[in-house]
Amino acid sequence: MKQNVRTGIALTVTILALGLIFLPMIFDPQDTAAPQLPSRIPPPPSVPVLPEPEQSRPVILSNTPAINVPEEARAVEDARTEAADGWREIPILDERGLPRGWSLRMGLFPGDDEAQQLLSQLLEAGYRAYIREQQTGPDSLRAVLVGPWLGRDTAQDYQDRLAREFGITGVILPFELRRF
Repeated sequence: MKQNVRTGIALTVTILALGLIFLPMIFDPQDTAAPQLPSRIPPPPSVPVLPEPEQSRPVILSNTPAINVPEEARAVEDARTEAADGWREIPILDERGLPRGWSLRMGLFPGDDEAQQLLSQLLEAGYRAYIREQQTGPDSLRAVLVGPWLGRDTAQDYQDRLAREFGITGVILPFELRRF
């Protein structure tokens, strides 16, 4: 009989404990497990509404004289247009994803004196010139190059210009990027 009483008391305590745990959850209308978080979304910005612009057509009068542009201003504008045309070429990318460039080799020299002399003449004339050492067997040669340019057409224009100015027809070569 003592055993039955103990079992009954243990069963009653267990049922009461479960009732105390689950009854508030059943009768509580709000979910107590997930607390309400404040919203992090900011309010919409206030943007002023601008009036719609009115479109108007320009008035062209046939009796007005043309604008006289001085010759100096025309020369500057032509130079700007010519320089801008060179940048309109779309560069071609090589296998490394870098733009392919072109240079003109103006000469190969066994000695440093001749290469330096041509380099100084090109630099004085305003060209971007540089010297690269090229290995051809046991003797090294120095190449005098001008450039680089992104478009082959631009390099060809400079080739013609340098041929007229210096009397040297350069060879168009792909520009090689080297680390120093």
